[in-house]
Amino acid sequence: MSREVDIGRMTLIALMGALIFVLTVLARIPIPATNGYVHLGDAAITFTAYAFGPWVALFAGGMGTAMADMLGYPQWAVFSLFIHGVQGLVIGWLVQKRINPLTVLLSVVIGAAIVVAGYFAVGMFLVGVGPATLELLPNTLQGISGGAERITEKRITCRASRSLAPCSASCQLALQFFITIRGKRCLLQNI
Repeated sequence: MSREVDIGRMTLIALMGALIFVLTVLARIPIPATNGYVHLGDAAITFTAYAFGPWVALFAGGMGTAMADMLGYPQWAVFSLFIHGVQGLVIGWLVQKRINPLTVLLSVVIGAAIVVAGYFAVGMFLVGVGPATLELLPNTLQGISGGAERITEKRITCRASRSLAPCSASCQLALQFFITIRGKRCLLQNI
């Protein structure tokens, strides 16, 4: 029994993974105490979860951040694959049925908590409790920044898929591109 391969979804995962990779690599802020860094990849993971759902965010978020870690921080790559993949999955799952201020806030907080708890646990193992503790604040800011702008943004309604996805003005062009790839027509509305 064979399952049909969804080339469009695979392409979307690859494109969003590449976007996450770029935002993770281009905006690195190193944390010397832990040999890690903070980045803007969480914003792209959150965007992916809101725009395309939990499964695309799971694979794109994990893949994009793990590939970024391979450039200079390979000891974190496997852990980033898991932590950011779960972050995308949970955020996407929380907002897939309904987007309102409560679910947006809940998804931002839980997404940040996944990043902070995951990297703290891994940090204790890789670099020790002291350095891992030093990374709590930067990881919290990274996780929250990934979803903070979602609270005050525009909503994009894709009639064809009946999904709602908040998107800032800076992301509208990118989302229109990715929606065009999916063959959906979208209507931009203010909240």
